[in-house]
Amino acid sequence: MPLYRGVVFTIEVPETNISKICPFIPKGNAHDLGINGSAIENFSCVIYNISLMNCTWQAGRDAPGDTQYFLYWQNSRDDDETECELYIKDENDRNMGCRFQNVTIKDITTYFLVNGSHKTFLIQFYDNYIKLYTIGK
Repeated sequence: MPLYRGVVFTIEVPETNISKICPFIPKGNAHDLGINGSAIENFSCVIYNISLMNCTWQAGRDAPGDTQYFLYWQNSRDDDETECELYIKDENDRNMGCRFQNVTIKDITTYFLVNGSHKTFLIQFYDNYIKLYTIGK
């Protein structure tokens, strides 16, 4: 899964004390990754009534006003990414959140990705692994 901020892998050799920490930072210029400041900000999710989850965000501070955002999540490493089915929209009909119903948490850590789309500009994406047991409290 892509993580634009990079990831850190730990490689361990079984039955030995050998392990190696390997950081990976994607290469590319700002044009490849989209307009600086166009990725969403203040992403958060709240779980309530055990099976309902709301995720919200704010548009990137430098995103054009007609940028549209799309949320995907992966509940466990074995599942495919799933797009939000019920977006929360702002006054300009821009997706600014998502309501999930009948959520079943499989893994404590869940992957979220918010892509941005614009007819003229490349928009940076936001992605993160979130420990769901911490956001539901």
